[in-house]
Amino acid sequence: MFAFTQFNRSTPRRALLLALAACCLPLAAAPTTAGATSVTKTLARLQQRHEISKRKENMAVAAYDLARAVKHKVHGKRRKAMAWQIRMVERMARRHQIDGDRVTPLFVTLGDNAKWFRRNGPRPQGTDRRFAGSRIIFEYFTGMGWQFHPLSNFAKLNAIWTVNTPPSRRAQRAYARELVSWGVHRGKALVWEYYFPFGGSPAPYISSISQGTAIQALARVAFRMHNKQLKRAARRGLLAFETPATTGVRLRRDGGFHYLGYSGNKHYIILNMFLQAIDAIHDYALITNDRQGRVLYKRGVAAALKETPEFDTGSWSLYSLGGEKSTVAYHELTITFLGYLCDDTHDAVFCDTRDRFQKYLDDATK
Repeated sequence: MFAFTQFNRSTPRRALLLALAACCLPLAAAPTTAGATSVTKTLARLQQRHEISKRKENMAVAAYDLARAVKHKVHGKRRKAMAWQIRMVERMARRHQIDGDRVTPLFVTLGDNAKWFRRNGPRPQGTDRRFAGSRIIFEYFTGMGWQFHPLSNFAKLNAIWTVNTPPSRRAQRAYARELVSWGVHRGKALVWEYYFPFGGSPAPYISSISQGTAIQALARVAFRMHNKQLKRAARRGLLAFETPATTGVRLRRDGGFHYLGYSGNKHYIILNMFLQAIDAIHDYALITNDRQGRVLYKRGVAAALKETPEFDTGSWSLYSLGGEKSTVAYHELTITFLGYLCDDTHDAVFCDTRDRFQKYLDDATK
């Protein structure tokens, strides 16, 4: 069932980013004094428990203080975005959702937004950028500012991996290590979270498409570099697929495992995200020769065989089960992933559905 050609397969980064490329309404409430107290007390408690260093506590407090100062000095869309950023951190503090792992992604993001909006205005939705001193990619979301985007980052790591030169290998290793440092533990699983609500999932949540791309990219770099640390990180990332939602992305369904596009919404069944996750697990299992990876791949395939025909309207594909039709871009993305599974399994369900979806596309573009 495993094809070695899959090892060198890489989905275009732009296509992958379509899966999480929309925005939602910002939280309305403004930052409060009580919220500030919650944040500073949370950080002090984490430091006292040795979950974070004093240096990291100071970094986080400085970022939070700067964000509040900038929010009071700017106006319009800049003020709205800063208020949203601060509100999210305060809400998580009050709900006791900030632990040692989350300090880096939350407060580095907050600080970078504060530095940006102190001198700059909003950018178009979906704009990518990096900030000085880091390889981490942020994406701009209207009303919410710059957000850490795991899919964008691991898709970029996959793209760098395709170039096997000494400078590229050094960049791969450094980028992979930095991304691991932005990971968060959910139980035993290492995950990369989104800190804005989307797809019916409240923040923070994880996604099968970004988690799959993460273990795929880390396994590739680890194999090339003979790096045991990155291999262990990929293995811990795999655990999100055997962890039930909403902590993980696993949903027992249709005689196998469905892997959710948004961990906080068990009712949003999205085909292209699910197929990509299966494909990424396949790559991970092939590269690492991991038995549990092979099991999770087979359980995903079992569910996908039953679910895939349900997304066929007879003239186009559905984006979500019982929901809206796919855009042209999502339809093409689904064809791509069905093609991968056809090549890997040679199962008629995947092969025939790919061919029908391609015919629908050809007919629509005549």
